[in-house]
Parts: sequence; structure tokens; C-alpha cells
Amino acid sequence: MFFDGHPRVTARRRAGASVIQLLACVVAIGGGVWLGAEYMGVKLSDLAYTALDETAMLDKVPESWRPELSECPIGECPEKTAPDEHTAELRSELESLRLEAAKLRKSAETGERPELITASAGERALQRDLTLAYWARLCEVANQVADVDGDVEPAMNRSTTGHVFDLRRRAYRYGQKSLESIDDEGVDADAINAGNRLISWYGDGARFYTEATAVWDGLAGAEQNPVAEAALDKQRLQYRKQTELLRVKLAELSSLLSRRYAVAFPKIGV
Repeated sequence: MFFDGHPRVTARRRAGASVIQLLACVVAIGGGVWLGAEYMGVKLSDLAYTALDETAMLDKVPESWRPELSECPIGECPEKTAPDEHTAELRSELESLRLEAAKLRKSAETGERPELITASAGERALQRDLTLAYWARLCEVANQVADVDGDVEPAMNRSTTGHVFDLRRRAYRYGQKSLESIDDEGVDADAINAGNRLISWYGDGARFYTEATAVWDGLAGAEQNPVAEAALDKQRLQYRKQTELLRVKLAELSSLLSRRYAVAFPKIGV
């Protein structure tokens, strides 16, 4: 019979306790390493790879068992921009600003045209060309609609007014759809603003002539309808004021773009 106090039992218990203590220490150390690596933002695989590599053990480990090495190993990722490089970039930018300011001051004193202040002359030249092409298309469509509108003006009389209104409605709708189909990628935002104003004006004009046609058709056969005619005249006057405002805005935009790109942007006829 064995007793708890037997030397062999005591030795086995001590040996078991030592193994448990050793495992507990390993777990504690491993957990500490893992927590430290997480806090420092370091991958454990990088630590293992570096340790094996520095002790010349890496070549003895099968390739399939080797820990993975990230694209940015420990201590091998340089800063995106060194402080000295950043300072040099700022100094260069300041010198560029001073040079452009000096050129502007000199041009003001001599009366010469100042050079355009641009980040890239090539990009500005491309935008100028795209904007000129866009503007030319605006002018082309506006002239087409104006030609139709002008051609039917002499033909207007009491018997043809309804037909004239309908023809103008279709011409304005054509202008709206044509401008909406123009590609404006890379075009100056102010030129696009002019195009949007013109599109909106053509849309309003098409709606006005739709209503005018309906009113005029309602007058057919009637000798006189003062109320309907007064409503039509009021709408016509309102649209005429809107047209005058558009002419002013388009003229301002053409002058602005002409100064900006140092080329002529013709006025758009409406």
C-alpha cells in the first residue's frame, strides 16, 4: 500500500507541478509578446522571421514551415517624406510664388500681358482647347436656332401665328437637346455654366411656345378674347426679360473666358 507521503508520489506531483508552471510561464511570455506586438503594430511573423534569420537558423527550416514576411519588415520601411525633403518642397513652392508675384508686378509696370499662373502649362492648354471647342458648339447651336426663329418672323400674321409658335417650340427643343448632348469633360466650369444657362433658357422657351400655341388655338374662331390675349402678352414679356438677362450673363462669361485664356471667346447670340 502507498501513502500520500511516499517519496515517489511526492516527486511525481512535484514534477507535474513544474510542467504546469513551465507551461504557464510560456503562455504568459507568449501573451506578453503578442500584446506588445499588437501595441507596437509589429507582426509576430516578422519577429520570428528576423530572429531565425539573424541566428542563421532560417536556412535549416523547411520553406513551407518558414514564417511569412510582410511587404514592410521591421525597421525596413522608410518614411514617406523625410523632414528635410518636406522642407525643401515648401521652400521651392515659396520661391515659385515669389517668382510669379514678381512677374505680375513687372507686367503691371510695363503694361505687358502677364503670363497665366498655372500649375501645369500643358494641362491649361488642353483645358483651353476643350473649352474653345465646347464654346464653339454652343455658338453653332445658338446660331442654328436663331436662324430658324428669324426666318419665320416675317411670316407671322393672324392666320399663321399658331404655326409659327409651334415651329419655334420645336426649334427651341432642338437647341435644348443639342446642347445637352455636348461632352463637357475637361471643360472650364464657367463655360459649362454658360451652357447650362442656355439649356435652361431653351427649355423655358419651348414651354412658353407650347402654352402660346394652346392659347392661340383657343382663340381660333373667336373675334376677340382680351383675357387670353393679355395672358399671352404677359408671358411673352416675362420671357423677353429672361432673354435679356441671359444675353448679359453670356456676354460676361465670354469676356471672362477671353481674359482667362488670352484668346477670343465670341458672344453667343440669343
